[in-house]
Amino acid sequence: MMDGCVGRDALRVVAHGEPALPPHMYSGLRSLPRRICMPALRMGDPGKPWIVAGTERGANASPRSTVLLSCLVLSLLTDVRDVCDWCGKGCNVDRGRLLPTYVPEQVTLYQTDHLLTQAVCRFEPALAMANLHTVQDVMAIDIGGDKLRSAIYAIGNGAFIKREASFVLSKGGAGYLSILERLAAKASTNDLRVGISSATKLDGSVITRTVNLPILLDEFRRRYGADFGHLFPGRSFVANDTITGVCGASTRLALQGEAARELTFVICASGLGASVIKDGTAIHVEAGHVPLVDALNPLGQTTPCGVAGKDYVCVERVTAARAGIEDLYRQKTGVAKDGIVLGKMYADGDALATVLYETSAMALAHATVGVLERYASAEPEQRSVVFHGGNFEVEKYRAAVRRDLSRLPRAPARVIFSRDLSENVCLDGAAVLAVYQHRNLPFPT
Repeated sequence: MMDGCVGRDALRVVAHGEPALPPHMYSGLRSLPRRICMPALRMGDPGKPWIVAGTERGANASPRSTVLLSCLVLSLLTDVRDVCDWCGKGCNVDRGRLLPTYVPEQVTLYQTDHLLTQAVCRFEPALAMANLHTVQDVMAIDIGGDKLRSAIYAIGNGAFIKREASFVLSKGGAGYLSILERLAAKASTNDLRVGISSATKLDGSVITRTVNLPILLDEFRRRYGADFGHLFPGRSFVANDTITGVCGASTRLALQGEAARELTFVICASGLGASVIKDGTAIHVEAGHVPLVDALNPLGQTTPCGVAGKDYVCVERVTAARAGIEDLYRQKTGVAKDGIVLGKMYADGDALATVLYETSAMALAHATVGVLERYASAEPEQRSVVFHGGNFEVEKYRAAVRRDLSRLPRAPARVIFSRDLSENVCLDGAAVLAVYQHRNLPFPT
């Protein structure tokens, strides 16, 4: 078994003295320092091949906060599941902190009262598709955590086509209200139905909670009571972005001849959320705010959930870009980087970014199966899930989510990424709901 400080280029994975992995599997280690301290890791039970990795250690210096990175990276790349022996004082990778393939306790938590849900509206994809035959224009608005998008959709002849699209970037929702007021005036002048997708917690048309849009909420509450019904009187339907997403995605699939009465939709971007269509009802599922089990928290995230006074670390704190990945990177390095930059670093094999995104993918896979187990009545081979959000713009992350889902019991047979259906299924869904809820009775409150 290898021990002591060696050069980075001497890193090898050995199985009874023979190389255990092809060279491309070492790509995640290229950002490590040239001198490293070597703990030994193993796969499986005693007698199985030894896996050797390294952690940073300066001469006669205390371990840095990044000391566990290469062990974690190699475990993620090679299915290492345990730590057995140590090379000495310099290594501080905690035993049992490497990511396991399956943590049933995490899935079980989604079957408890920790999972907050809300039935929002009636929705049948086939009926939504039928509504697209009446020629009309509608306005759709997608209020996201870092950008606001809007468009006019031309509906008719069984299709809906986006035009006059625009977007604006923002932090905290600054400037959003003035844009919404201009859109409300345009809708009134042109007598347009309006569908609104909002990355907030809603009670009917009223925003009750938001993490990423505090500036908007403050201004909106003071001027309109945080009620979209006051800003767009008599012409709007508003729903959480997970609801518009599942309605938009299911309608797009129906138009492709793939109607699904049951569909799970997961957003992983600034935050983590989900929704399902179940028995003709669209249900908002707060998938991000379920407690995170320690086995899926290898970097020791301590930032609490904070939603509704919850003081535990929730799944969102390791899965989502802003709430998890960006926060953890800032904790470990003291440097703030956004998800776009970190995603590129992950794609390029940066060690810390690899740990962050691979942890996110594994936790997200568990959250997805947890929601499916809660709501899906179909057998796994008939289950479908649509993933949406900024995290999935990274090809490597999409592959990691597919891989991790495939390792879990009762995982969905079909995985779809919304980018393969439409540029923005949430905006699509807002347009569809503007028509659908005007023609069909909303879910009773």
